[in-house]
Amino acid sequence: MSGLIPTYRGVVNAWECDRMGHMNVQFYLGKSVEAAGHLRQALGLAPAEIRRRKLTLLPAADRVHFKRELRAGDIFTMASGVRSVADDGCLAHTAMTNSETGAPAATIERLLRPFDLAREEFCDWPADVRANAEAMAAGWDGPPLPPPQGPPMPAAGAPGSIETYRSSINSWEVDEHGNAHLRFLVMRFSNAMGHLWTRMGLTGAVRRELNLGVAALDYDVRYHRPLKNGDSLVVVSGVLDLGEKTLRLGHHMLEADHGSAVAS
Repeated sequence: MSGLIPTYRGVVNAWECDRMGHMNVQFYLGKSVEAAGHLRQALGLAPAEIRRRKLTLLPAADRVHFKRELRAGDIFTMASGVRSVADDGCLAHTAMTNSETGAPAATIERLLRPFDLAREEFCDWPADVRANAEAMAAGWDGPPLPPPQGPPMPAAGAPGSIETYRSSINSWEVDEHGNAHLRFLVMRFSNAMGHLWTRMGLTGAVRRELNLGVAALDYDVRYHRPLKNGDSLVVVSGVLDLGEKTLRLGHHMLEADHGSAVAS
């Protein structure tokens, strides 16, 4: 695909892998955030410029297609670009590739919106940044991701959902702007799975006896507002759709004090 620029080059560390030896989903998102720094710079928002203008691009949604597992020691690269630009943001595309085999590992499409760091709210495009995004989008020639499958996500509190995680944002989980890093939001969705599996009868003992594991294929995440250090969270989860070899799960991350959804 043309229209992409190099944004990350690295290796999978052993401590980034789950109990099955695969890189945990939180690190796919974490590394994509690091890659996004180079994309913002290409759009005219280098770190010094972000600090001067008190303006950046923050994610409002992520769509992640996991294609092949990465394991400890695997080397990989990421390349990013802009698929399209609208009045309220742009759709950024990142391709993660196993550098040794050339095989695609994951594709991440992220809705980025201009964010005023002084007012802590989404804002209008700066004219120069939008022009740079449109110029990058003009070179895009990649295919679209397939639409999400299955039934729509129900509202928080729908019948059949259960509490699966409860915690607070720690000081070491926030970025340079004081907002919770995407890695640690997705980590909470991933960590919620143990309680959901157990409610389904797939306890740790049963999974070990059956030698049963799972692999993530597709994530569709919406971020409703940035989270801050100390915010207390509850995750509620449920099964949306069950197939012969796959199942589709839904999670809402709620503010513990009044129950509004902050990510889904």
